[in-house]
Amino acid sequence: MRSEALAHDLLQEAFIKIWRYRGNFDLEKGALYTWMLNVTRNHCIDYLRSKKHKNSQQNREMDNHVHALKSHRTFDPQHIGLNELIEKLPEEQRLVIEYAYFQGYTQKEIAEEFDIPLGTVKSRAKAALRKLKKVFN
Repeated sequence: MRSEALAHDLLQEAFIKIWRYRGNFDLEKGALYTWMLNVTRNHCIDYLRSKKHKNSQQNREMDNHVHALKSHRTFDPQHIGLNELIEKLPEEQRLVIEYAYFQGYTQKEIAEEFDIPLGTVKSRAKAALRKLKKVFN
């Protein structure tokens, strides 16, 4: 998110959603942290795709837009030690993970970007996540 205040709001909404849907968590499908991270990520993506967000971007004044670009921070996997793990993945899997989780692309967008079938993107992502999960378990 380009606005820290918006990021805080979305995080708070995500925690509410996590609490509301806590019954949907299945320990057999993965770790609690991963489930919470996915709920939060999906909530943010949903917001970015919403009409509300798109309308707010169209009505933004130029000064605010420049300020937002200067303060924009991207997720750096090095902060939690993921760089080394991701670099060990095969190139095809690494690219899918980087585009999907760190650059915010959908799997369909990745398929279009690299001109590969959507099923291939999905299988590469699944294989990469399986490898990363083994490291964390």
